[in-house]
Amino acid sequence: MQYLSDDTIERIHRRGMAVFYGAGMSYGMGIPGWEELLTRLESEEGLVRRLVNSGYSLPRIATYLCVALGRTRPEFNAMVRERLYTAGQLSEYFDRKFSELENGANKYIHFVENQNPNLAATARLLVVPSYSGALTRNPKYAPNPKVAAVVTTNYDDLLRSYVWEKFVVQDDPAHAESRRILRTVDRPSATPRHGMINLYHVHGFLQLKKYETNGDRDAGLGSIVLTESDYFDEFSTRSTYFPSVLHQTMSHHVCVFVGMSMTDQNINRILHQVRYDFDTSVQRESSGSSRRSVGHHIALLCDNQQDKDVVAALLEELRVMPIWYHDHSEIPEIIKEIYLRTYYEANAEKAMEAWDLSGA
Repeated sequence: MQYLSDDTIERIHRRGMAVFYGAGMSYGMGIPGWEELLTRLESEEGLVRRLVNSGYSLPRIATYLCVALGRTRPEFNAMVRERLYTAGQLSEYFDRKFSELENGANKYIHFVENQNPNLAATARLLVVPSYSGALTRNPKYAPNPKVAAVVTTNYDDLLRSYVWEKFVVQDDPAHAESRRILRTVDRPSATPRHGMINLYHVHGFLQLKKYETNGDRDAGLGSIVLTESDYFDEFSTRSTYFPSVLHQTMSHHVCVFVGMSMTDQNINRILHQVRYDFDTSVQRESSGSSRRSVGHHIALLCDNQQDKDVVAALLEELRVMPIWYHDHSEIPEIIKEIYLRTYYEANAEKAMEAWDLSGA
């Protein structure tokens, strides 16, 4: 079965893609949803659910919890990080180095691949066999030149850690820093790097493993967007960094949304702005032909929801085309199709060899 149209593939060839992933990508790994995370922080049982039922937004509830617990913001953020990782199997890896655990890196890799093949497939999309001209010293893998960026609204470290352990560290830990595939950008001071795929954590990044230094820990804990005031600052004129990054990414590339419900108002607002800017430009040029060249972003969505026609119509307003699947187990197949059909060398046999290598 072919999920993507030839037109979509051609657009990715021309413009490159940006992979956006959300909470659905952490499913099955013990990472809580937003309400459950706040529930793990509540000072009295049932408080968060009661406030939700009373109409309070989750960012406003987070603001109250920070105040009610009597913690400084760094202390509260440290609690968020602990509650994010310690309720399930990830607790084994929390705040420790994998080298401290018996066969720790391989255990983590197998854990991800067994529990979340969707995340593992997304990671495989990001790498190709090393090639002449790649700006990395990694002798085996290089960043996929068709992937311009990765963007996530998640705090968790699951994708980055998996890519690091599987594609960077394994063969030569001593030289891992010069062989990186991803660069984590979780705040304006964490500048993007040329030659890597920049992974933008627009709501902040909470590392799973132990931080190397207290400075790294403080910087990471200080970056998360959780409370109402955080959102006011993040998506207002006071702080335009990530909105600008998102606007530029959505303007220049085909965005592939995975594990997202497409109901995030901040994301949709920027999609709308991008469409408005483009439509305004087309009107000035008085050219209908360039309008047709823009095409759509794509969102992988399960078809078990009601009112699919309504969802599709609303997404069409944002220039997003749904790619429907019936079961979540189809996501790796869709990602594999994207990889094979957009491989930077027009050679199907080499593309399949590359996909198989990344899964070995």
